[in-house]
Amino acid sequence: MDIQHLPSPKQFLKNRRPEQFSTSEEKTIGQLDRVHLENYLVSLNTKSKELQFETFAKELCQKIICPNLLEQTGPVAGGDGKTDTQTFPVSEQNKLLWYVGVNDNANNERWAFAVSTQKSWKSKCKTDVKKIVETERGYTKVFCITNQLIKANQRSALEDELSKQYNIQVCILDLSWILDEIYKNKLENIAIETLQISTSFKREVKLSADDYSKKQRFDELECQINSEIKPDNISHNQVGIFLEAADLSKQLEQPVFQTQGYYDRAVNIAKRFGTTNQLFNAYYSYARASYYWFEDFDLFKNNFISIYELITESSNSILWDDFVTLLTIYMTEKYIKTNKEGIQDDSIVAHTINQLKDISKDKSRPSNSLQAELSLAKIELMLFFQNHEKIDEIFCRILNVCENGECLVGFPFESVYGYINELDDLFSEYTGYQALQDYLTEQSIKRHGDTKASRLTLERGLRQAEKKNYYKAIQLIGKTLAPLNKEESIEDVTFANMALATIYTQVDLHWAARGSLLIVSSLLTNYFHKH
Repeated sequence: MDIQHLPSPKQFLKNRRPEQFSTSEEKTIGQLDRVHLENYLVSLNTKSKELQFETFAKELCQKIICPNLLEQTGPVAGGDGKTDTQTFPVSEQNKLLWYVGVNDNANNERWAFAVSTQKSWKSKCKTDVKKIVETERGYTKVFCITNQLIKANQRSALEDELSKQYNIQVCILDLSWILDEIYKNKLENIAIETLQISTSFKREVKLSADDYSKKQRFDELECQINSEIKPDNISHNQVGIFLEAADLSKQLEQPVFQTQGYYDRAVNIAKRFGTTNQLFNAYYSYARASYYWFEDFDLFKNNFISIYELITESSNSILWDDFVTLLTIYMTEKYIKTNKEGIQDDSIVAHTINQLKDISKDKSRPSNSLQAELSLAKIELMLFFQNHEKIDEIFCRILNVCENGECLVGFPFESVYGYINELDDLFSEYTGYQALQDYLTEQSIKRHGDTKASRLTLERGLRQAEKKNYYKAIQLIGKTLAPLNKEESIEDVTFANMALATIYTQVDLHWAARGSLLIVSSLLTNYFHKH
């Protein structure tokens, strides 16, 4: 596996599911580069903009640390209240609706914030912390925010020294932290407006048609949350609103900290007011967003573990199948970082396999049992993807499961078909895979009578032609003609004709293959004569 040339998780999914990502155009007018803003911030005390920096720091902290900050407590920095701002108490119910600056205990603990532009940042921090502690107001945390650039070891040393001296948690946020949060979260406008920076910088977003409808729906949901939902009495029917808002924020590709806040809110609401399935769905969506949108594997793993702990004793194979989707990501990362043997020995993988085996043995719930067998097969495809004989055997087993579930109402046929189609690039050469794909295609045509299955088969045929498997390509493309003809899909039939013509003119085929192409061409000719 060539790890260096693997696409990023976001690019991988964007290539396969572009409809799940924003298609709007973002246009930046003017420039506010990091170096310019850094120089501007460092020189604030020479511009007499200490108060503007306090306002800037407060608004930034409300976005990143906690939203419940009071206005300045004095006429100048430090003022009569010894702090530049502090938290105010907020009920647990109201905190549930927060989506920015979400932080444990920020609603019920007293946190103090001291802001400074002095170059002697070290002595200023010591003085501020001492004054804040001497107020005896019961602060549990002190944040010292400075526009100076501080070496990491010096900052950590002073934090430890002051925390130990006053038995209070001290956090020093310097220029690097400020710049990182501004540019990572696209918060340049906060700096421009509060610090009154003269610049033509402006970020404009021209919404696409798809994004416009998503944004409309997102705004409707937020309006409903703010005007109709009571945070102390949220019904089961309302829990899903919060997850839908988070998913829309993700698809609109709003700033990561904001979308992450929406997911945190959705999870917290589901924990308190939702069902197990609703909490599962919140964790599941958050996990996928963490990996594919935020590209934050640690955050993905936190949600992945939460799901595992939630369903560890469950006998619901549908939940386990969704979990296996995330398990595949988990196993892939472990494979890249360790080796294949390390995957199978993993306790989560082992427990999942054992749980699915137990579920599959319960034949009193046939659909549930077959679903568990399919989930086991997905795991085994990961474990044995380099074992050709084993892979063929796994696909034959999946085919047998599908045949057994053919007449069951609860069998997830569409899900299986979609999943198998995704594997075409990896396993199209395996005879077991080809037999399974042929069966699923035939079943889809029988079930739906529309062009969907035929288009997928046409795509398979084109991929086979690209790989120079011309006989298979002819066979697959030929299968699409009757249903496409029936549905009068002129564009698809034209495309199929062009594909077959390309195969015929560019390849020296055996006479039997030429005969097949002539038959196919005659069918196409008859079609166009009729139309």
